[in-house]
Amino acid sequence: MEFDRSDRPASNVFPELGTGMALGVALNTVALVFCVTLTLGPSLLHGVSSSGFVDWLVIPTILAGYWAMGFSVVQVVYLGPLALLALLRGRRPLALGLVIAMAVTFLLQTLCIGAGTAFFVWAMSQPGAMH
Repeated sequence: MEFDRSDRPASNVFPELGTGMALGVALNTVALVFCVTLTLGPSLLHGVSSSGFVDWLVIPTILAGYWAMGFSVVQVVYLGPLALLALLRGRRPLALGLVIAMAVTFLLQTLCIGAGTAFFVWAMSQPGAMH
C-alpha cells in the first residue's frame, strides 16, 4: 500500500496535527459526558429511596469505575476508524493527532486507576477502616 508522501511545509503539518489532537479530546469528552450521564442519570432521577445512600451513589459509582477501566479500549472504536480514514485520505498529521490523543487518554486513565487503587488500598489498611 503506497501512501501519499507529498512535500508539505511544516506550517501546514502542525495545525493539522493540533486539529487531530483537539478532535480526539473533543470526542473523548463527549463520550465521557455521555457515559457518565448514562451511568449516573437514572440513579439521580430515582432519588434516595428507603435504603438511602447506597442506592443512588455507590452502585453507579462502581459501574462508572468498571466503565472507566475500559474507556481507553472503547475509544479505539470511535477514534480508530477516524484515524484510519484520515490516514487513507492522505492526512497523516490528522491521523497522528488522533493517535496521540488516544495515547494520552490511555496514559491518563492508567495513572488515575493506579492512583485510585493505591489510595483505596491505603484507606482500607488504616485502623478502623473495616468496621
